[in-house]
Amino acid sequence: MPNLRYSHKEGRSLYNIEAAYSNINALYPDVVDNDAKRQIVHRIKQAEEVVTSYHNNIEEKFGKEFLMEKENMNKVLSRNDYQEQGQTIQLDPKDEKKYFSSYNYFQMESETAEFDKLKDAENYEGILALAKEYDQGDSMDLEHVETSMTPDYGDDVLIDDENYAVVYNNSVGGTYNLLRKYSENDIREAIERYGMPKTPSYAVKFIDQQMGLEKGVKPLVEIPSPEAKAVAKSFREDLTPQFTMPNGKVLDYHYDASDNKVIVGEKLNDGSFIETYVHDYDFALSKAENMSAIYKELSTEYQAKRRARKRKLLVKTAISRQMS
Repeated sequence: MPNLRYSHKEGRSLYNIEAAYSNINALYPDVVDNDAKRQIVHRIKQAEEVVTSYHNNIEEKFGKEFLMEKENMNKVLSRNDYQEQGQTIQLDPKDEKKYFSSYNYFQMESETAEFDKLKDAENYEGILALAKEYDQGDSMDLEHVETSMTPDYGDDVLIDDENYAVVYNNSVGGTYNLLRKYSENDIREAIERYGMPKTPSYAVKFIDQQMGLEKGVKPLVEIPSPEAKAVAKSFREDLTPQFTMPNGKVLDYHYDASDNKVIVGEKLNDGSFIETYVHDYDFALSKAENMSAIYKELSTEYQAKRRARKRKLLVKTAISRQMS
């Protein structure tokens, strides 16, 4: 789907803005009877909000007559003319984050032949076009909604666009997983429309939990976010979850998914754990970057304590000499 928010540092004319919206609006389906079409309608409504905002800003700056005069249609306006300085037209955060659900999966040689031929020719646009032909517009499968396009070992994204993705996996015989992309709002709407399935995916469970919390319904057992769950899994896979500090001291660490924190401390011989340091985990950073930042902070703290002990010892020595 065309994007009304593409980069336009050089500015745009009223004609450009109207044309972009017309191209999007032309995609409005005749009948809205499945999730794919509801998603298109949702995007069109967002585009309409952007255009309305641009028009209001132009009218406020130049007057209502400016919008009515034909000669102004092709005048290139700077971003500050239609977008207030400091103003950013943001999507709802629940629309920005993407989730992924499989609508078709091909594994048999007879099923993958067409895709294999396009892949061998490196015709990835053709692969995406073929994948879209297999979308029958069925309802979202809430049992198989993921937060990643590549949740399994060997998954490789061949090509994707705003609404679709094709994932290839050679480790299981050369399979093609066809994915639709959804926003959190799309998933919320599906939950409200169809209810929760018997075995919803973890991502759907978490969104349903958040919807309940927003209505004041506290879950019996609160589950962490899918991101926290993935981080917890990676920490469990660490063979030696330890830091060796500059003074040679070994500290153990683990991740608490419920609070999204890395806990550092000493594991004693009896199995007990003495917590010495707690640090928030930043999902925007990789695990390696998070742990590097924690080690740096801990090292700085240890060095500071070492210098403080050294100063204290020097003062004590000096006082002892004066008294002798």
